[in-house]
Amino acid sequence: MLKSKLVVFVTDRGFLVPSLVAATQLVEFGQLNQADIVIYTIDLDDNVLSCLKKKYENKIRFEALATRSFMPSETVSFFANHVPKAALARLALHGAIDKRYQDVVYLDGDIQVVRPITGLLHYSVPEGKILAGRGSAWLDKYAPDRKATPDGYLESLGGVAPEDYFNSGVLAFRRSTWEVEAPRALSFFMDHSDICIRHDQSALNAIFIGRVQHFAPAYNFHRAYSSLFLQDVYSPAMIHFTGSDKPWNSQALPWGGQFIGTYRSFMQMHPELAGYLPVREQGPGLAALAKKTVASGLSRFGRDPSRRAQRKAFLDYISEESFPF
Repeated sequence: MLKSKLVVFVTDRGFLVPSLVAATQLVEFGQLNQADIVIYTIDLDDNVLSCLKKKYENKIRFEALATRSFMPSETVSFFANHVPKAALARLALHGAIDKRYQDVVYLDGDIQVVRPITGLLHYSVPEGKILAGRGSAWLDKYAPDRKATPDGYLESLGGVAPEDYFNSGVLAFRRSTWEVEAPRALSFFMDHSDICIRHDQSALNAIFIGRVQHFAPAYNFHRAYSSLFLQDVYSPAMIHFTGSDKPWNSQALPWGGQFIGTYRSFMQMHPELAGYLPVREQGPGLAALAKKTVASGLSRFGRDPSRRAQRKAFLDYISEESFPF
C-alpha cells in the first residue's frame, strides 16, 4: 500500500551512522506502518550506498542529493561550530520528495527514538504552517545570568518571539508547503547569512513567523531540557543531542555516556561502515555513572534559583499547554 506520510533524514558522511541508528529505531518501533523512511545522502561512497540499499531493502530507502542545490558559495558566511554545511540540505528537499507524499516529518541524525512517535506521524499539519518544538530561547527569561540566545538575535530575524522560536531538528510540514517555503528560507540564508548564526534554523524561524504550531517537548527533548534533568519526571519520545557533545563521543552530563553502547553495537553489525563514526570507548562503571547523573544534577537545583525557575517553567508548560496531539 502506498503511504502518503514520509519521514526523512539528510546526512553527509559524518552523520550517516547516527541517522541510520535513528531510522532503524523507527523501524523497530513499527513506524513503517505509518510512514515510509528515506535517508537523503550527500557525497557518500557508491559502494557503501549500494550495500546499505541491499541491507535495508523494503525498510529504508536511500537517495542522493546534489550539493549544488544548497551548498553556499565562498562569499556566503557559515557560522563555524559543530553544524556541517550539509544541514542546509533540508532546505533543498522540495525538489527531491516524491509528489505522492503529502505529509513529511524531518529528523536530524543526532537523535535517538526511545518510544513510538505515532502521534506525530498521524498528525497532518495545516497548509502553510510548520510543526516544531520550542527551542531554548523561551527559557532565557528564567535565567538572565546564563541566557542561551545572543542579544539582538531574535530581533534580527524579524522579531521572533522567544516562545515561538523553534528548534529545527524535528519538523513536520505539508510537502506543498515545503515547495513554497523551503526555497524562501534558503534564499533568506544566502542573503542574510551574517545573522543566521544557527544556520537553517535561523532562516526557517524568520520565514515562518506567525505560522508555527508547537508539539510537546517529548518529540524534541533537546539539551536545554535534559540539562535540567527533567528526564526524571518527563518521558521523551525522541532525545535530541544538541550541542557538540554527541552521545557517541561523550560521557558528559546530563546523560553520562549511557548511549555509547547503542552506537558501538551498531558499528559492530555494520563492518562496511568502519571509519564512518569514531565511537568513544566506554569508561569503567558506565552503568553506575548513568544512574548517578540525574541525582547529581538535581542536587544542584537547591543552590541555583535560575535552574529551579526553568524547571518549574517547563513543568507548567507541559501541564497548561494544549498540544495538537
